[in-house]
Amino acid sequence: MLCEMLKDIDTALTCENFELALDHVENLLEFDPNNSELLKLKFNALVGLDKIYCELGFLRKLCWYRSSDEEVFWFLSIAFEKNKETNNALISLAFGLSCNRDNSDLRAQLNLILDELGYSKLRVSFVTSCRIGHLASEPEAWIRQGHNLVGDTYHLFLVGDDVANTAVLDVLSRYLKIHHTPFFINLHKSRPRLISEEFYQRLPYDVGSMPRDQLSIDKRIKELTTIYNQYKTNISLTNAELEKGQREWADKGIDLSNKIVCLHVRDSAYLEQQQPNIDFSYHSMRDASLENYVPAIKFLANNGYTIVRLGHATNQRLSIDIPGFIDACNDTSDLMELVLYDKCEFFLGTNSGPLAISAMLDKPTLLVNCAPAVLFYAKFGRCIYKTLWKNKKMVDFDKICKGLTIDKVTNIKVRDCYDSHLLSKNGFEYIENTSSDILDAVIEFHKDLVTFKNGEAILGPMQRRFLAKVPKNTGAYNGSTIPTESFLERYASSFVL
Repeated sequence: MLCEMLKDIDTALTCENFELALDHVENLLEFDPNNSELLKLKFNALVGLDKIYCELGFLRKLCWYRSSDEEVFWFLSIAFEKNKETNNALISLAFGLSCNRDNSDLRAQLNLILDELGYSKLRVSFVTSCRIGHLASEPEAWIRQGHNLVGDTYHLFLVGDDVANTAVLDVLSRYLKIHHTPFFINLHKSRPRLISEEFYQRLPYDVGSMPRDQLSIDKRIKELTTIYNQYKTNISLTNAELEKGQREWADKGIDLSNKIVCLHVRDSAYLEQQQPNIDFSYHSMRDASLENYVPAIKFLANNGYTIVRLGHATNQRLSIDIPGFIDACNDTSDLMELVLYDKCEFFLGTNSGPLAISAMLDKPTLLVNCAPAVLFYAKFGRCIYKTLWKNKKMVDFDKICKGLTIDKVTNIKVRDCYDSHLLSKNGFEYIENTSSDILDAVIEFHKDLVTFKNGEAILGPMQRRFLAKVPKNTGAYNGSTIPTESFLERYASSFVL
């Protein structure tokens, strides 16, 4: 029965009876709607009827199921062009030429569109917009290097539906050609090596490029830290954005002309709410208890700061009221959040996604409860680590620094591991910073804040010793955010190096 119907379709197409062919193939698609061969037969019938360009949804589906078919991408590009969607047309041509770089029709059409736009080359980057750490760091590091000023390349930065912070994306859009295209984002996610090197442009610390270039985590981190060490930010907010954000904060009774500390304490609530069907408990090594921050919060409040806690979700609140402390978790707009980072005196947080916003703006940054123990890429910063324990004994930092692995079999280094389950399975456990650890770090950072604002820092003897001995040939220890003097003194026996 099926063979006979396929014969009837072939006969109808041969005789150019496209209406009959379409009718037959539609009947078969009712039983097998995603069959790539049947979809191509429908495509042939629609081309014959000159109706294909009105079927954008169908063309996208066909590209999904026949993603190595250059002909389909050709027709998709023309359909987009007729619909005045030039960027989508260009991306379609890039995918088509990735299937066959010698296709003269695709090449001529690409060159024609680029010439009309005043460019000679096309490059495409896929931005991880659903996580703020990647949204703020990957394209911003590109901007920081000045690549966005290159004139002969039409460079598109693609984003999907899920955007962690729309205000950050709006700011990036002033410096880059941000293009919203969920279809091509999802196509790339499903087959990340499909688009060729001719068109693909990897961003610094680009999580989406991992299936393509086989770079180690360490090399990716080194690339990012090197950029932040060498370049200042080119990003700034407009007066209109600042004024609107300040008005929104004023409506909540917070004057951003005061001394503000932006606080972020990571817990499990955000990922649980964002993707409830995925078990993110392996990330718990970076979570922290808000209660341990109380002495530091009180110190800052007593020194004239307003401490504003940010975050899209939380499962913990302080049990006491502290004058000068405002918990604004899950109670801000994206713009309010961004403006607070811009106006604050410094950011107090962990090595979690929001760090990327303060780093993007080159704000002085103090990171506490950091795990694993590495130097972070924020340009002006200090950090203190969670201590790592095994068999009730603290693991020396110098062993971690020299490449201690999870076990004798695996090649995974402790400093590269972000999986709590894997660490626990091998007897490792991170212990949070004590309230005294955090308080001492905040007191020291408060004292050195003036030098950070001037783009420099005063180093203590322990910090100088630390920098002299910590290896700079790895990304993990190439960053500018080094431990505080007080932390190095307290745990001196672990930092023998």
